[in-house]
Amino acid sequence: MWEKMLYCYSDEPIWNVRPDDPFLYRNIIAMKCYIITRWLLTVLVMTLCIWHVIHQELMVSRPPVPGHKLHV
Repeated sequence: MWEKMLYCYSDEPIWNVRPDDPFLYRNIIAMKCYIITRWLLTVLVMTLCIWHVIHQELMVSRPPVPGHKLHV
């Protein structure tokens, strides 16, 4: 067990793993999937936040349209 943990945290790159150790191989695949999923979610949330801010700025800077339901 400890050997697997030490091997996992060694200085070797992740892609140099031996596929003959299925436990470690599954863990590394799961770790890669987790990192990719977190990265994609972060990019999605940041894109939505930026879009929201830009959209709000455009709505504030746009003059009111006469006859529109939001026009007072």
